[in-house]
Amino acid sequence: MLDLYSEIIRCCSDECNEHGAVNDPNGNKCFIPRSFYWKTSLPKKFLIIATNPGKLTEEETKEYSKIHRSNDRITIEESKEFVRKHLDIAGSMFRNAIDYDENRRKLSFHRDLLEAISKVLSIERYQVFDYVNYTNLVKCQTIRNFTYLKKSKAKDFLVKQCYHQHLKREIDFLKPDLILAYGEEVYNNLPLRSLIPTKIFVLPRIWSGATDDQRREWRNMLDVVHNNIKEIVKSIKDRMKHG
Repeated sequence: MLDLYSEIIRCCSDECNEHGAVNDPNGNKCFIPRSFYWKTSLPKKFLIIATNPGKLTEEETKEYSKIHRSNDRITIEESKEFVRKHLDIAGSMFRNAIDYDENRRKLSFHRDLLEAISKVLSIERYQVFDYVNYTNLVKCQTIRNFTYLKKSKAKDFLVKQCYHQHLKREIDFLKPDLILAYGEEVYNNLPLRSLIPTKIFVLPRIWSGATDDQRREWRNMLDVVHNNIKEIVKSIKDRMKHG
């Protein structure tokens, strides 16, 4: 997995950048993708796919700048260091999101993702990454929020490029029994999903600015998903338990 994700870190395409991607692993600013997380190397049977990484936090920018300081191309070893550092930072964010403080808005995505997964899989939030791997449909941040990319066919281009170059390889490597697409945006744009020999369900997504009523509706939708797939989930968890 380290080798696979270090390749993603080094990915750079001028054509993708022309379609709204912001990815420059060859310069000193380094817009490194934040698009995956796993807890251990143990095999998982659930894969969560969100849309794409948001903007780098100050902490990430500071830590990444220590790894790569020049305008030269990122080396393979540097890219592996980026992966390790990213996993440290992402792990910290998810751990902090378990006991979420409303003032730390940067963790709202992590908190909500943990809540959604734990509810649908009938596990505790701290157990989520004992069961799932997390990745994104598009690996780099985009000039605007992915959902609101204006350029004609930009989303379609980025999704197909990333799918065939990275995500399909990820799925083949991880071999999940069940994929949860985090939001309709992912589910509707996941290429060739009918050809993947994996069950795929949409996991409703909530946004940080949602009202209390919207959050109640979201949790009701999570209950529906949970009830619809609980037998599938139970079967997968039983197989995981018995190796």
